[in-house]
Amino acid sequence: MTTAVVPGTPHAGLPKESFVQRLRVLRDIVRQRMAEDRTAQQAAALTYNTLFSILPTIVLALIVMSMVLTTEQVTHEEMIFFRHLGLTSLSTRGTSGKNSQLFITTLTNQVQKMRSVLQNPSTGVVGFITLLWGAISLMRVIETAFGHIYRVVTPRPWGRRLTLYWCVLTLGPLGLGISFYLSGVFVAMASSVAAGSVLLAPLSFIGSEVTLWLMIFLFYKLIPNTLVKWKSAMIGALVATVLYELGKYGFGLYVHYLAGYGKWYGNLGLIPLFMFWIYLTWNFLLMGLEVSFVHQHFAVLRRRLLQARQSSSTLVDSRWVLPIAVLMVRQFKLGGTVDADMASNRLGLSPEIAGELLEALETTGLVHGMDGQTRQYSLAKDPQNITLDELLRAAATRCHSASEAMHTATETDSPLRSPGMLEYHELEHQWSKSRSLAALAG
Repeated sequence: MTTAVVPGTPHAGLPKESFVQRLRVLRDIVRQRMAEDRTAQQAAALTYNTLFSILPTIVLALIVMSMVLTTEQVTHEEMIFFRHLGLTSLSTRGTSGKNSQLFITTLTNQVQKMRSVLQNPSTGVVGFITLLWGAISLMRVIETAFGHIYRVVTPRPWGRRLTLYWCVLTLGPLGLGISFYLSGVFVAMASSVAAGSVLLAPLSFIGSEVTLWLMIFLFYKLIPNTLVKWKSAMIGALVATVLYELGKYGFGLYVHYLAGYGKWYGNLGLIPLFMFWIYLTWNFLLMGLEVSFVHQHFAVLRRRLLQARQSSSTLVDSRWVLPIAVLMVRQFKLGGTVDADMASNRLGLSPEIAGELLEALETTGLVHGMDGQTRQYSLAKDPQNITLDELLRAAATRCHSASEAMHTATETDSPLRSPGMLEYHELEHQWSKSRSLAALAG
């Protein structure tokens, strides 16, 4: 038995659920999405690119911070930044306390060397271009991964892409440096007050977590080249922040009690630990973005999951094209356009199906397609001159409607051509042919 997705009935035929059942559905949807998007493989690819780009990105961030902070403050913020990244947990069992922080020391020395190269007039320009290229390469890979999760079809033009990357790589470190500095000032003020010392630890922790959450939220909101709702980005960033902190705590326990690389490899054992932590971090960030997408499209994804459990296949009603066309009329009157994301959000329809129907309308010449941030569509005719029959026929090219199948049936005794079916389709055809899109939109 198959289930049809009918316009105007987003929850029709679906059982009511308790809060616990909804959480289970949410869990199953996120799990299914992560399998479809292969987030583990994407996290591995991002880890590989991070290994080559982390130093250039850190150096560029510190250079930007040095524009508003002193050298001593930048050095202090650098260590705070490493602590927030969880790199201070990277030590190996079987090594001395002095050598256990070798990774941080080595990383700090390399950062200082790269900054010295930039200050040299003979190598500064080439070094800066190299650093910028490494940081932009990482941003490009991140945008590709985020766009894949959010089903982005049209990539940004390179001009807008470079502008976004530059803003993230400059304004991001500036905001981070200022937040760290203000946090330090607050800690100093609180420690000078007797009552403030009691609240110092929890307030400092909350402040650092809010900063981390805000950074992840801005990444989720700005990087995908599509509409990401504010609330969805906030919830996804919150999930990623919680996972990151829990992962950092668990990773610290693992390194301290279980990881025995130091017994066999010495300080070389820090390398796989570092790679593993970066891999976990990207998994947390991608999982948070999946939660953001699921929250934004929960009604559609929930319906699709429950219908898949109830039936072997899901059909799409070609009449979905009618509310899409009505939406286009309303946007046309406002001087605006429609894209797949808008149709999906306004109608509770899958972005993929909305995109297919819009492309079908463009193929038949009923709408114009325009390239932009995303593929935009507007009416190519006056709504008064577009019949509902034209719209349904355009959708039938993608939905394989029974009406189209009846016209192509060759057997005279086919069930599609029974007297009752012929009468039904004739009535439907006459009704849709006699009514315009303008009348439907009111």
